[in-house]
Amino acid sequence: MAFIFLLVIPSPFLCYATRILGDNVFHRVQWQLKGSENYEIKTDLNDFSPIRGTSILTVNNGEITKVDVVKSTYPYDPSSMHSYYVLTIDGMFQKIFTCLNEYPRLICSFKYDPEYGFPTWVNVNCPNPDTCYESYETIDVEYVKVWK
Repeated sequence: MAFIFLLVIPSPFLCYATRILGDNVFHRVQWQLKGSENYEIKTDLNDFSPIRGTSILTVNNGEITKVDVVKSTYPYDPSSMHSYYVLTIDGMFQKIFTCLNEYPRLICSFKYDPEYGFPTWVNVNCPNPDTCYESYETIDVEYVKVWK
C-alpha cells in the first residue's frame, strides 16, 4: 500500500514540470531560431523589489547596455543595472527553472509570443506567504523590438 502512495504524491509535480519544461523548451528554441541577442524590451514588473515598475531595457549581445525607468516606486541606481537581468528574455526563461526548483512553494505560469517565442507574461505565485519573502511577482512584456 505504501508503494502506491509514493506513486500518487509526485504525480502533480510531474504533470506541472512536464507542462512547464515542454513549453519552455519549445519557446526557447523558437526564440533562438527567430530572435536575437540584440533587442529592446519594455516590461512592467509588479512585485516588492526595488526595480518594480515600467522599464525599457536595451540588450546588445545578450548584455543589458541601457535601462530607462519609465515609472517606478524607487529612483534608478545605475550601479544596479545587473538587477534588471530578470526582465531580459534570458532572465524570464531562467525564471522557469527557478519555479520548478521551488515547487510547490512557488507556482508559476507563463505566456509566450506566438511568432518569436519569448515570454510575454510571467506570473509567480506563493500560495503560502509565510514561506516567501514575496508573495507574488508578475512581469508583463509590453513590446520587444528585435534587430540583428
